[in-house]
Amino acid sequence: MMAETAVNIMTNKAKPIMTNSTKTLSIVIPAYNEANFIGALLEKIAKVNLTPLGLQKEIVVVNDCSVDQTAQIVREFTDVTLLEHTVNSGKGMAVRTGLDRATGDFLIIQDADLEYDPEDYIPMLEPLLNDQRMLSMEVDI
Repeated sequence: MMAETAVNIMTNKAKPIMTNSTKTLSIVIPAYNEANFIGALLEKIAKVNLTPLGLQKEIVVVNDCSVDQTAQIVREFTDVTLLEHTVNSGKGMAVRTGLDRATGDFLIIQDADLEYDPEDYIPMLEPLLNDQRMLSMEVDI
């Protein structure tokens, strides 16, 4: 049996109203003591222009009970949803918390330590968006 994890939700920005043609990419970022990287990561994500792909971004950061300034740094970004675990529960649970909150049509799990470059989102998404067979697939998890 899995232990329950308490989560506080802080949303710095209301959800944008979507048109029927605009899809959303949810970017879930599990974070634990990532004060050294999280600000730079969120700035890099903000610079990625997904509009030519017909996408907007939903950024969800799950702070897994960090003891550094991770949450305070995330709060400085008004277009980010911050979820906070009140008990450190590990990366897997942080990802699950983010997945539960994400509302996008597409989803990326982005490590907070800049291991993966947000500039790679576009070349990763283009083949998916250009293949209508892939867009019609449904997956139950």
